[in-house]
Amino acid sequence: MKDDIFIPLIAVIFVMGFVTFIALELAALGVEAPYLLFLPAVIFCYVFGSLVTAAAALLVGTLSTWYFFIPPVWSFAPPSLEYNITLLLFICVAIVMCVIIYDLNRQIEKLTRENERLSAKNRQARAKVE
Repeated sequence: MKDDIFIPLIAVIFVMGFVTFIALELAALGVEAPYLLFLPAVIFCYVFGSLVTAAAALLVGTLSTWYFFIPPVWSFAPPSLEYNITLLLFICVAIVMCVIIYDLNRQIEKLTRENERLSAKNRQARAKVE
């Protein structure tokens, strides 16, 4: 059971570390909001992991955004109101995206079950006709 969560969390650390490196490189090139790269990384961790990996990725992404990109940079000093709003929006967007993907996955599972049920009925009906 311990390995079931340990390996995905190592993958989260790897993915988020890689994205942090890329975001820092983009910031050095003058890109205005390189921390937005963390949003697809959170989604990636959710799609290929679970809710736990997405939550871990969101935590790492939020802390990385705060530390590396929110003035005063390279510190966890409390940001100004506008940057607090930026962090809040970052968190909200990531959560909404994960909820949408969760709902889509539920709908896909529901449609798959319904398709299997209708296929079985169709086979039964064909068997009766023959």
